[in-house]
Amino acid sequence: MYPRPSSSTTIATFAALLAAVALAISVLVPTAAAQLVSAQREPDQADPGCVIDVDKVAGPSRVILGDLAFITLTVQADCERLQAPVHAVLVMDNSLDMGGTRMGHMRDAVMAFADELGLEVSSVGLVSYHGTVEVLSELTSDRDALEEATRQFFPHPGSNLLGALASADNVLDAATAESVLEVVVVLSGSLSDNEPDDLIAAARALQDDGRLLVTVAGTGNADIDTLEAMASSPAAHHVETQSSRYVSLYQEIARDASSVRVTGAEVTDRLPANMEYAWGSGVPAPRVRGDTLQWSYAVWPTDGLTITYAVEPAELGAHATNVEAAAEMRFERGGPVTRTFPVPTVVVIEPPTATPVPPTATPTAEPTRPRLPVYLPLAVNRACAQTANDLRVAVLVDTSLSTYDRTTAGGVKLEYIQIAATDFVGLLNLPRDVAAVIVFGDSATVTQPLTGDRVALEIALGRVYGHVTRGSMLAAGLAASAAELARTPGEPGAEDAVVLVSDGIDDSDAALAAAADVRRTAKIYAIGIGPDISPGLLARLAGSPDRAFVSADGADLGAIYAEVARRLTCGEP
Repeated sequence: MYPRPSSSTTIATFAALLAAVALAISVLVPTAAAQLVSAQREPDQADPGCVIDVDKVAGPSRVILGDLAFITLTVQADCERLQAPVHAVLVMDNSLDMGGTRMGHMRDAVMAFADELGLEVSSVGLVSYHGTVEVLSELTSDRDALEEATRQFFPHPGSNLLGALASADNVLDAATAESVLEVVVVLSGSLSDNEPDDLIAAARALQDDGRLLVTVAGTGNADIDTLEAMASSPAAHHVETQSSRYVSLYQEIARDASSVRVTGAEVTDRLPANMEYAWGSGVPAPRVRGDTLQWSYAVWPTDGLTITYAVEPAELGAHATNVEAAAEMRFERGGPVTRTFPVPTVVVIEPPTATPVPPTATPTAEPTRPRLPVYLPLAVNRACAQTANDLRVAVLVDTSLSTYDRTTAGGVKLEYIQIAATDFVGLLNLPRDVAAVIVFGDSATVTQPLTGDRVALEIALGRVYGHVTRGSMLAAGLAASAAELARTPGEPGAEDAVVLVSDGIDDSDAALAAAADVRRTAKIYAIGIGPDISPGLLARLAGSPDRAFVSADGADLGAIYAEVARRLTCGEP
């Protein structure tokens, strides 16, 4: 709930209210939410309420025996449209203090509450009170009938709130409530004719029956302290003296009363005998029990779950990276829901063997022959001798979650990037030249500092799959690249460069400013992969269209990296 002004309390969220009465909810609502989300047990079944998406990918698709395969599991839960059934009684003050325009705003608030609650699964009753109490509507899911009942609002003298609470209790008692949450929402705008202690005792009796009591002080004349004491928790007490805002307040109360939120999850992943978990690779670290990896989330992350780890294949051939993997989701109400991850495979191949060089044959002496002029065709090659300057290159790789998408050429974007970038470092004049590997997703990480060790660079690029996260913080990646190049000064005359590849170029001011900072000391070569990449934006990042490249489907990414390597080694712009 959004905070609202109060003279005696700080308004917390409505989630705290639900936590405060969790025991009562567990008694009253053991099955309703479970029924609503039970369709999620069928992974391919569409659910109009809570949509849970799970995915598992492994890369690279071809792994050399002895190398690592990197696994990423993701879970997303969209439960905004999922609503649990509720029986709600709205107790509305019809005293003289609530006359005038407030009456119209109260009518609108009742209907806004009903619409937000969802009368398809819930029902609403209506009680008005002044000197006497009127049950204007028993619990109903008929919107027209409820709207007709609001037409009976009219200000009268007196304020018998105690009688209104008793009537609300009777309305709820008259309906079957084995699988619904029962809520009473009281709007009071005047001092009650009843004693505060009697009102608080009646409110406690409602709560003892497992009912949630929400109170709203609707004018400055209301007994705010008593209403706060009546509410199920401080979070369930509101002060709203401007009646024009009743509608939005009642919508929020209905949303919080009916919504079912994910509270936590348990993820398990069982490995086959020919896949060994690489200790220390898990982010977050799993609990390892034999061949099973476990991750427990007591609190559900708002952005969903992303888990990465690595396995070492122990057998040649095409193999699944796991036996089974599942995510058990827990909700505020109802039982857990289990979703099963797909099972990716990798092809494990033998390490490459060196090609034997045949011994050099001893030349056979031939008789001397007269030398004659020979005319040969001339072939012109654009290749250049390598520049005399040392190169210091930051290989900057986008590892946002979207790089796991496939291109129109059929391959995974990150696999195209990993292979092409690995070939690229092989074209440098290592170890005289040096390179670093930096990845960026929701943050930036230097996975390999500047080095002339080709094997170390290839290993770092092979492990990019273990750094896939949500987000694409290009500014952070550029800043980390500049910092790595500046960390170890190069020899006089050494040339610095950043070779950036991304599938979603960031056009934020921060990214453009970071690129400008890099270009003060280093060249930027900007490579975009995907059909929607803007060449103009790449050129702005690189500082020149000559250093901007686009690969629509990733298939030509190797050729682009080779061209960048040629320009660097030739000292071209």
